[in-house]
Amino acid sequence: QQQQVLLQQQQQQQQQQTPPPKGISPRKLGLVRDSDNAVVQLTDQVLISGGSFWFGSELTIGKKIAPAVSKDGAAPKQKTTVKSFAIDIHAVTNRQFREFVKSTNYKTEAELYEWSFVFEGQASAETIAQVDGETGFGRVKDALHWMAVANASWSHPYGLDSSIDELLDYPVTQVSHLDAVEYCAWASGGLPSNVGGLRLPTEKEWEYAARGGTNNQSYPWGKNYIPGQMNLWEGDFP
Repeated sequence: QQQQVLLQQQQQQQQQQTPPPKGISPRKLGLVRDSDNAVVQLTDQVLISGGSFWFGSELTIGKKIAPAVSKDGAAPKQKTTVKSFAIDIHAVTNRQFREFVKSTNYKTEAELYEWSFVFEGQASAETIAQVDGETGFGRVKDALHWMAVANASWSHPYGLDSSIDELLDYPVTQVSHLDAVEYCAWASGGLPSNVGGLRLPTEKEWEYAARGGTNNQSYPWGKNYIPGQMNLWEGDFP
């Protein structure tokens, strides 16, 4: 029995010393966050009480509602109900995602595919030249300000010549839905979502929380747009 205990201890030590293979799902490997020894803390959550609200929005052109099939239109609003749920008070940061990667050796889909989309206004002149060059990946045909940039990823969000060193407390970018699911599973510490674990909110839950308690209004403060009140593009685009 003592030999078996010693063997198990040796195996545990070996697993702790050997980094997990890159590109493998942390969920499948059973890798979870060690809250007792974590260097970076998770985001605090707030409980959103459930209720009913008008979900979605309708784009109006002049005084007419744009059809749902319109390129920039939204589906007709619908009355819906959500149950109470918890949600992070802010987005996952680069610092938090970096700890996840360090702990699991995870590779995001952008890293596996070795490219991702980057907005032209955030890329360097060198990156733009590479995109438009003979070996570049080019741009989105109907949205030329979006470029396919080689080696853009969460740690190099605007191309290989960029970094997150000065952006550690900014929201992590260049992550896919699958990457986000993997992060939630790791951050949950092995707990399922119905008993304290983390999960992604549904579209309806996110909108309900983002509305800040308002109902059937275009913006959190009311129906009329106020410049400078939201994190969106203002001015000539792009």
